[in-house]
Parts: sequence; C-alpha cells; structure tokens
Amino acid sequence: MGLGFIGVSLLVGWMLVVKPIHEHLRVGQWEQLPATITSVKMLENVNPSNGGTTSYECQASYRYEVAGKTYEASGVSIYKGSDNLSNFQQRIFNELSNHEKSGKPFRAYVNPDNPEQAVLYRSIRWGVTIGVAILVLLFCSAGFVIILKP
Repeated sequence: MGLGFIGVSLLVGWMLVVKPIHEHLRVGQWEQLPATITSVKMLENVNPSNGGTTSYECQASYRYEVAGKTYEASGVSIYKGSDNLSNFQQRIFNELSNHEKSGKPFRAYVNPDNPEQAVLYRSIRWGVTIGVAILVLLFCSAGFVIILKP
C-alpha cells in the first residue's frame, strides 16, 4: 500500500509539476509573434460523480505568419484540458474574447523549428504547481511511513 501511495504521488507530480515546468522552459525558447484570434469558446464540464462540480477549458483558434506563410493553431496553454483549480480558464477566456472582438493582435509563442507549433500562454500556474508539490510530498511521506512502520 505504501508503494501505491508513492507511485501515484510521483506520477501526479510528474504530470502536474515537472512536465509543466519543462514545457515552460521549452516554450521559453520559442519566438513571440503577433497572432489574430479567430475564435474563442469556453467549455464547461460538469462531473456528476464529484458532486456536480464544474471544470472549465478555454479553447481558441488563431492565425499568425512566419516567413510570409500563414499558420493556424489552437494551442492555448502549456496546461492541457479543463480544470477548476482557479480562475485561470475564465481569465484567459475573457482576455482572448476581448482580442477576438477588437481584432487587436495577441502574442503567440511559435516554435522556430516547427512553425505549426504555437501556444498563447506559456506561464506556470504557481499556485497549482506548489499546491500539487506539497500534496505529492505529503502522500510520498505517508507511503514511506506505511512501508517503514514496524
């Protein structure tokens, strides 16, 4: 049982702490270019098995130009999927909606080695990252206590 605590904790830590930090560093090397937001929508996912909690996911499409060629992309954030951990999804939805309505350019981070890869938000969500890291440490510690308990 202790190994289960440790294993699941490390897997969650990899997915929600290490992987986003790695993505942030990788995308940090990409070129920042102006992009035109062409569509924005907010998905609301209600989870009946979890007391009807709602998670949110902002989705967007946008165009940008690299070396005279126009590309279209839909990568919004280095974080994939929906969540209800903060107001991040709602905040970016509002920001992108304003840019879509005004036609004002928004920044996109574009992979110079593969211009088809782009993302609009590369920032780390520190509140989520630190919270998950603390939980990972607590559950790993519990796993070790279970293993070492005489």
